[in-house]
Amino acid sequence: MNFIIKSVILMGLLSIIFGILLSWFNKIFEVKVDENVSKILSLLAGANCGACGYGGCEALANAIVKEGVDPTKCKVTNGENMTKILITIGKNPLSIQKLKPVLKCVANRFFEKKRALYQGVEDCRETVFAFNGEKSCEYGCIGLGTCERACPFDAIKMKDGLPIFDYDKCTGCGICANICPRNVIEMVNWNEFGIVMCNNPKKGIDVRKECKRGCIKCGICIKVCPTNAVSWSKNGLPIFDMSKCNLCNLCVEKCPTYVIKIQRDEVLLLVEKEPEELKV
Repeated sequence: MNFIIKSVILMGLLSIIFGILLSWFNKIFEVKVDENVSKILSLLAGANCGACGYGGCEALANAIVKEGVDPTKCKVTNGENMTKILITIGKNPLSIQKLKPVLKCVANRFFEKKRALYQGVEDCRETVFAFNGEKSCEYGCIGLGTCERACPFDAIKMKDGLPIFDYDKCTGCGICANICPRNVIEMVNWNEFGIVMCNNPKKGIDVRKECKRGCIKCGICIKVCPTNAVSWSKNGLPIFDMSKCNLCNLCVEKCPTYVIKIQRDEVLLLVEKEPEELKV
């Protein structure tokens, strides 16, 4: 009986000693976690998708706090949580500009001209590497759906040889724009942009030979603009100064190949019909 009592007492004393030692070691080897890191981690989406370029949400949270990395690299965190993250690190949420992809090509299978027939790997990058694509225009969308397969949010579907973006699913991550070998996907301001949906810098007569829906450099959009919001860019394509644009719609209406798209908030200016007279 005395042996049992002594054993119990000994075990109790050993437990107390080990408890004290563990507590002491815990303080010595404690890894201090920044409260902001924990807070930001709790606000991030938790998808650990790696689209931000970091090995998970915890790695991104640490980079945001310790290295000053832009938190908007995470494209799947909702707007409310992203606002809280920005406030946590002392940034103004209104200064962050959300982007979305726009295709700088409208030559689907009804308007494109082909110079060859491609049979091989269904990948735009491989096609460009092999012989620069089957279409006559070497600046337009190749149309093999590499962007569709690369999108982690199922926000792209191919239709008639061109990608269609579902902006309800799109997070503006930019993966599609980065993977496109022709750079025909441009990331623009989510709520306000003006763009020529053509990437071909050649003269109009040469564009006509390659595509029925390309910008022919006629300059009508520049001539009719009452606010001088349209001008020539260095690569010979029109560019838009949205701070001057009054949404009069003249450039969109007068464009002979219907390649101008302008948006400001809920107002979208675009000729959505497919002009029969321009089909191949």
